[in-house]
Amino acid sequence: MGVVILPDILTNSGGVTVSYFEWLKNLAHVGFGKLTRRWEEQGKQGFLKALNTGGIDTSVMVNVPESVMRGAAEKDLVYSGLEDTICKGLHEVVSTANVRNVSYRTAAFINGFNKMKRTYSDSGFTL
Repeated sequence: MGVVILPDILTNSGGVTVSYFEWLKNLAHVGFGKLTRRWEEQGKQGFLKALNTGGIDTSVMVNVPESVMRGAAEKDLVYSGLEDTICKGLHEVVSTANVRNVSYRTAAFINGFNKMKRTYSDSGFTL
């Protein structure tokens, strides 16, 4: 099995990503889970109620942990967002490296520069 060397810009991006989430949360003055927690909890309870009334044997659900019944905690949402962001970044880096036949590190820089260029262009700045 070969060794895969991941670029530092990608492997160190987790802390920056979580800091960005914290910044967004502070801007809105609302925790991430505040908007979805009750909705998720009610949806899960409704699903289990529908199973109960549908004649399905739900005896196995007697020991369903409380964590399954409640909505996602803020920590769960942050981890989910972090995983999504890192996985998407990794797929972009691997794709760029394969298409352009460059190292993962070079691909990460190419993607970063392209994103900055797109941001400047979308905001009306020219390079």
